[in-house]
Amino acid sequence: MITNVGDVPPMVRECYVELKDKYDFCITLKRIDSRYYLYKATTLWDSEKKKAKTLTEYMGRINDEGVFIERKKKPPAGKNTVWKSKLKQKTSPAARQPIITADPPQFRVDDEVDKELLTILSTNARADLAYFGRRMGVKPSEMYRRVKQLEMKYGLKYIAEIDTRKLGYLSFFIRAHFFGKAPTAEEIFKATSKEPQIQLVQTLSGYGILIYVLARDNAEITEIRGRVRMALGKYNSKWSTTPGIFHFNFIPLRDEFIESLHGRILEREYAVLRELNSRGTMVLTEIDKKYGFDEGRALYTYHKLRENGTLVRITTTMQKAPVKYIGLHLHYIINYKKYRRMRARALTKTLRDSGTVLDRYTLVGGIESPSGMVYFQPVFKDGDLDEMHKAADEKKSGIKLKTFIVTNTIVGTLCYRKIDPTNTRLYSRLVENYNIKLPPKRDYEETGRRTRQDKKMMAREITIEELQPHEHTIWE
Repeated sequence: MITNVGDVPPMVRECYVELKDKYDFCITLKRIDSRYYLYKATTLWDSEKKKAKTLTEYMGRINDEGVFIERKKKPPAGKNTVWKSKLKQKTSPAARQPIITADPPQFRVDDEVDKELLTILSTNARADLAYFGRRMGVKPSEMYRRVKQLEMKYGLKYIAEIDTRKLGYLSFFIRAHFFGKAPTAEEIFKATSKEPQIQLVQTLSGYGILIYVLARDNAEITEIRGRVRMALGKYNSKWSTTPGIFHFNFIPLRDEFIESLHGRILEREYAVLRELNSRGTMVLTEIDKKYGFDEGRALYTYHKLRENGTLVRITTTMQKAPVKYIGLHLHYIINYKKYRRMRARALTKTLRDSGTVLDRYTLVGGIESPSGMVYFQPVFKDGDLDEMHKAADEKKSGIKLKTFIVTNTIVGTLCYRKIDPTNTRLYSRLVENYNIKLPPKRDYEETGRRTRQDKKMMAREITIEELQPHEHTIWE
């Protein structure tokens, strides 16, 4: 490997620098017999040996004129190696029917590769795109070109999805309704932005605000609510607080909250969470250098946080999401027997493909007092909100429905993405607690490289049971 790029001919060096800027992953330049070759360097975690290992993959060579010649790849062998999109898989006629038909064409994902890319990046933004590209029959260079286009089109930002329960925090929703006159956005921002445990503040239609807060116990949430209410005390208002839990998607954490964890968790855990919270695809060795850790410490910590569930994944959010506004639906349970009969079906419907560039719901959570559910729905055109409200009323499902429009987001943001539903908390709950048959979970940690365990499985004799066809399931 060449350690001093200054020793490389100018034309080769210029091409190498351009390629380094183009690709997010680490590439290395090697000189063999006066020729210059490029390799992709990937650092992986060996779960068996509990240490990091570096794998290299040949990309091509740079000739003396500074032209990059990409290596020729063999076409995928066998039909089972081709990545098939959901729309091309054989399913029942009912499963092939589109879930949503009223959305404008401009909000749909017409290109199957872009649709898969949005799903891959949302489910695991640190996935090996070259591997998934091979599964789809797309060259790595084309995959990365498309990623750059999606980043520009939707303003993709890579962030960390963190389970705050693992950090000792509970989730709460605070609702306030103002009578006659409501505070201005500047007053609300001043009253809430200095509280690091407040992650989201939104104003609602009808002189109301919704605040999402993290607190360690009831006493702490009471103190936070008291300070905010005192700051807005000149306005007549009614306040309520309810514990909540997220079933589908999450609310991104503010950097101020991550910084408040300093000294409460291990320094290496704080460093990894702080950096990945805003730069999810950051090279982990850069964290080692920035914080003075031993080489490999950040990678080890990253995988430990993944193993214990604190760091769920690195995902994406769209800063240029094509959404007209967000509708907020509050489902209050008034007849638990009726509601119980339709609960599993309603939650399963949440996981269905919306047919658009976003998930069907930006957030789905449960609330306790009064008991019910809260849905954040991205709205692309007028009338969608009224249609959902009418459909819920017609079902007579034991709920009382209230619908609001989010008029402004003052602090924090929602997460706009298109995640694979099989990699969500709600999917696991439906399969484990409700015994609902759903499509099998897809693995987004794959790299295509065989592990030691895989080789052992391939070496042993295949039993008759393994040759039996597997039952195919669809979203019910």
